[in-house]
Amino acid sequence: MKSIKNYIKHEPTILGLIETKRNFRLAEETTKPLRRMVQATLNTPAKIKMVTSSCFEEHTAKNLKEPGGVCQLLLGKILSLHKQSGSDDLARWVWQEFRVDGTRSLYVITAYRVCPKPPPNSQMKTAWHQQYRGLVKKGQRNPDPRERFMVDLGKFLTEIRTAGADYILGWDANTVYDHDDIQDFLQDHDMVDAFTDFFDERPATHVNGSKQIDLISVSRRLAPYIDKAYILSPAQSEGDHSTIGIDFNFGGLISNADLSDVDPGHVENRNLVSTDVKASTAFLKHIKQKNAAHNATTRMRKLFERCERTSRCTDDD
Repeated sequence: MKSIKNYIKHEPTILGLIETKRNFRLAEETTKPLRRMVQATLNTPAKIKMVTSSCFEEHTAKNLKEPGGVCQLLLGKILSLHKQSGSDDLARWVWQEFRVDGTRSLYVITAYRVCPKPPPNSQMKTAWHQQYRGLVKKGQRNPDPRERFMVDLGKFLTEIRTAGADYILGWDANTVYDHDDIQDFLQDHDMVDAFTDFFDERPATHVNGSKQIDLISVSRRLAPYIDKAYILSPAQSEGDHSTIGIDFNFGGLISNADLSDVDPGHVENRNLVSTDVKASTAFLKHIKQKNAAHNATTRMRKLFERCERTSRCTDDD
């Protein structure tokens, strides 16, 4: 109850829980008590939407606790816009779809990418091993769960993007935010880092770490609707990871409000015209920081080097 109160005090509309270490298939012992605790904390019997995922294995089917696990709760406010929910059967992500208008949808995804392969003394009881066994059952030979996460989640994002949807991805990446794997993934799926415009320095998001590994990534065209982003220190959070979040202007998105005037990257705002020297200086500083964060020069150089080394690119690339 205490942990739920600590999360809900931030008044989230959507709350994602990652690496829950609960067997959500045992509904009477897990999902139902969680629902009751949330409703008690909100002090309302109001309906909430909850989607969970645990990785099924016969030898742990009756265990209350098991590795991994993800959960996402919709706590009112936009319940009427909810269309459907779904999950990955290896407990890597869950999602909920919301109706923006008659033709557009927004997916909110909560995802967990496992840590690198654990040491032998882990006794094969980690989420990495759990997902490895699940992938083998699907026909994968000697799979790398971390690589397959990126591939399979990428396929899901491509599918819904092709259908015209946008998405917000909150994830424990277990990889530093500026690593090539992360930056390439964002670029491949037309996403941006939600924290870029709000943090000059990135804090550690794991109690034993020094870098940000917990991320929120959004479709590029959703960036102007982010009003605020925050990262609480692990010491202020539950468990060993930081609580992270964004304030998102969902009302503006639904009303199709044109927020180009607050988006420095919008085509109409690329000419700087101002008699306010202080404002102009601040704006230029913001642009330089944003460009530096994307690290385009270094990434392009690495792309060309990779093309030359692998001979997998053509002149058209």
